[in-house]
Amino acid sequence: MEDVQYTEVRVPETLQPLPHPFQELPGPKHMPPVGSPVIEYFNLFFTRTLLQLIVTDTNHSAKQFITKLATLSKPYKKWKNVTSTEVRGFIACLLNMGLNKRPTMLSYWSIKPSQAFPWFGKMFSAHQFRHLMKFFHLVDSEKCPAPGHPHYDLCIRYQPLVHHANNIFRHHYTPHEQLSIDESLVGTKCHTSLLQYLPNKHHHQ
Repeated sequence: MEDVQYTEVRVPETLQPLPHPFQELPGPKHMPPVGSPVIEYFNLFFTRTLLQLIVTDTNHSAKQFITKLATLSKPYKKWKNVTSTEVRGFIACLLNMGLNKRPTMLSYWSIKPSQAFPWFGKMFSAHQFRHLMKFFHLVDSEKCPAPGHPHYDLCIRYQPLVHHANNIFRHHYTPHEQLSIDESLVGTKCHTSLLQYLPNKHHHQ
């Protein structure tokens, strides 16, 4: 192996130290006691406030949809307001879908012996899950500025979740003084103008 030549890099003398040196204690904070059930860590991030926001706006979205359309299929007419417990179950299903990949959403409720996954059926019926997926909201859609409005924001429908995440992450973790931030590609089938088409760059599993 050939010798590698290194060049010494000096910090320019013009760079001044920060006026307020880093004095934080990095790492997790406000954590449950050691040995706590895993659900306690879930509860740190999916707080009662966030769940209640989802319950309120999801039920309101369903009410708006049902009120506007006089001719609805029978399943929609049977819609019942969701509770925070059902929202927690819905999130659990989404997380489990990420761990157990299936070709379609309905395949999680397959009754074929070779493909059955009974756990999902115990959480929700396929109709209940699809309806909850349809009406899932974090904001009141009627209050969102329409495209072309001066205050229109592409991210407004999930902005409350971004604010919640920023606040809760800051509350439970203090990063170190030096940070290395890199981009990450995530596979998705969503259709939105926020996405950039990069045909020659693939995300890593």
